[in-house]
Amino acid sequence: MWYGWGVILGERPFGETLAQLRISSGLTMAQAAERMGTTPSLWGRLEKGTVPNPKYELMMRALKALDAVIEIKVKPRAASWHFEQ
Repeated sequence: MWYGWGVILGERPFGETLAQLRISSGLTMAQAAERMGTTPSLWGRLEKGTVPNPKYELMMRALKALDAVIEIKVKPRAASWHFEQ
């Protein structure tokens, strides 16, 4: 999901999810970066979360390098929030 202060996938930051996916794929950062067509330095910054608000295209390239997909779910911010009828 996209927020002004960062990107969250499920319950964790994008970088944590990216690192977990890469490790479970058995790839090094250098291998994942090569698949993405970028540098290991940028890949490492994505995993550490030091790329502020990464663009959607950049996130999709990183996930594609790991043969992963993203699902987006929309839900209200608070349980008490509802539509007027």
